[in-house]
Amino acid sequence: MGINRGSPWRRKHREALVSSCARTPHFDEVMAAVSFIWEDPRGWEWLLALNLRVIRAFLELRGIGTSLRLASDFSLPADPNQRLIEACGVLEADTYLAGAGVLRFLKGRGVIARRPVDRPIHRILGIKGFPRTDVAVREAVSILCYPALSDGEVARVIEAVRAAFGASEKG
Repeated sequence: MGINRGSPWRRKHREALVSSCARTPHFDEVMAAVSFIWEDPRGWEWLLALNLRVIRAFLELRGIGTSLRLASDFSLPADPNQRLIEACGVLEADTYLAGAGVLRFLKGRGVIARRPVDRPIHRILGIKGFPRTDVAVREAVSILCYPALSDGEVARVIEAVRAAFGASEKG
């Protein structure tokens, strides 16, 4: 999905972060880590590129060495079930937790997580033809993290996510 470069979204996002989070712990550290969003003079053309860069910035900030891989990096079959099975094989996964399984796993470790969207807009409007969105709604998990978390709380969330996905610390 393309990003409207003529829109003042970068300024608005920065202002929203400053006005709502300026007094929270680690604010300066987080803002420095994501300053590329509004400082890059070229702007951002694609939402995917921006999202991946933001995710990488937060992984780096917390010292998480998990690499990000896109399904498009692999030659996978079109059938969703076969695609998932083969992706797990290519990535040498020994465990797969679907959305509900991840939610239960994290809850058992005291981490609040939920589905980011209960009902996507196309379903509310009765519009068909968004199979990728339907899959994302079923499988996506939103982990509730916010700037006011203490270092100990952040560490607990990170350890729970690492345990859920079998990630190891950088280095």
